[in-house]
Amino acid sequence: MGVSRRSARLDSSGVTDRSSEPMGARQITVHDDKRGAKQVRGDAATEAILRATHDLIVDEGYVNLTIDAVARRAGVARSTIYRRWATKQALVVDAARIELKELEIPDIGSFREEIRMYMIGRLSWFLDDESTKATEASLAALAEDPSTEATFGARTEMLIAPVVAAAERAKLRGEIRQDVDIAALKGLVAGPLTFTANYLRITPDLALVDAVVDIICRGVAPDGGTI
Repeated sequence: MGVSRRSARLDSSGVTDRSSEPMGARQITVHDDKRGAKQVRGDAATEAILRATHDLIVDEGYVNLTIDAVARRAGVARSTIYRRWATKQALVVDAARIELKELEIPDIGSFREEIRMYMIGRLSWFLDDESTKATEASLAALAEDPSTEATFGARTEMLIAPVVAAAERAKLRGEIRQDVDIAALKGLVAGPLTFTANYLRITPDLALVDAVVDIICRGVAPDGGTI
């Protein structure tokens, strides 16, 4: 049965009252008389702030990014941003999630092919200008504000999770050695693309992916062979 709604009321404080709406549909719109703009609060505000941060990084660069500019583009007050993120750096690290999407690697029964599939998926980041700028901004923010390390680390673990899953499956199949250090393996898979792009300033390519996959597979194979 549907839930009836009263007409939204605007009280003397400028806040639209939607208290009779279902919780899932409720949001508060604040009318700012000074700027003649509307500010949306709630989950929509969080997403608007993250999107505005990402877009400004792409358009103007991390160095030129300001909280004032983010607030203007997102249509929120500065205080709305600071209630969610203590610093510009924390906001930038969190905003990177717009570009850095989790990859799903299917179980195809081959560690080599699964790792290659993962690296090719990641390769697309380094061929995309927006992804590159988001990554570089996150690294710069992390260097400036070590308190963002937990958020950055959690996102990194999420992104590398398919490699862990592939290695664990390969161990169960006996495809790779049981003593393979999965923590070290994560760096061997993810590191070369990042190092090549961000430190050597060379765009990684498929040849690099195949070379790295071959080295890894020789290192983890049982009996000194390859897989």
